[in-house]
Amino acid sequence: LARFRAEAQHAGSLSHPNTAAVIDYGEATAQDGTGETLAYLVMELVDGEPLSAVLAREHRLDTATTLS
Repeated sequence: LARFRAEAQHAGSLSHPNTAAVIDYGEATAQDGTGETLAYLVMELVDGEPLSAVLAREHRLDTATTLS
């Protein structure tokens, strides 16, 4: 949990046009009776097709496509 908190803070301090912004993070107690602490990130919604869908269709990306 401490590592997640640190990662959330570090990711939140990044600002780059090619990186989805981390807006916030939080923690909640699981409602399944385990009492486990669940951590989550609130991130910017990025429009576009998921990389997994592109790779399923294309199988492999050339260098120019990967860099763009």
